[in-house]
Amino acid sequence: MKSVVLLELAGAASAHYTFPALISVGTTSADWEYVRDWTGSYTYNPVQDVSSLNVRCNVDGSTNSASTLSVAAGSEIGFTASSNIYHPGPVLAYLAKVPFGQTAATWDGSGDENGPSGLGT
Repeated sequence: MKSVVLLELAGAASAHYTFPALISVGTTSADWEYVRDWTGSYTYNPVQDVSSLNVRCNVDGSTNSASTLSVAAGSEIGFTASSNIYHPGPVLAYLAKVPFGQTAATWDGSGDENGPSGLGT
């Protein structure tokens, strides 16, 4: 099994929700256990500068670390939404492999990602 870090990138148009908990093998984690928390995660303020690091991991998202969870290739995972989704729209999720010599806790999310995986809500 290889460790991957899950990066959630959302544009201002879909920034009204957070997805703080990971669901794996039917078990829901604690909020922010496996997802990087970020400054303002409860304010839903959009990222204003699309050329900044904040687009990658949200506001200060690269300064917070989360635990990692090893899952078997092909396993189904999911996330909880922080509130009811009251105006449906697209959701994009990106996965990226942590580069050699780094850890998920210290990596800033730069480099290639696999995705996006889109969901219609």
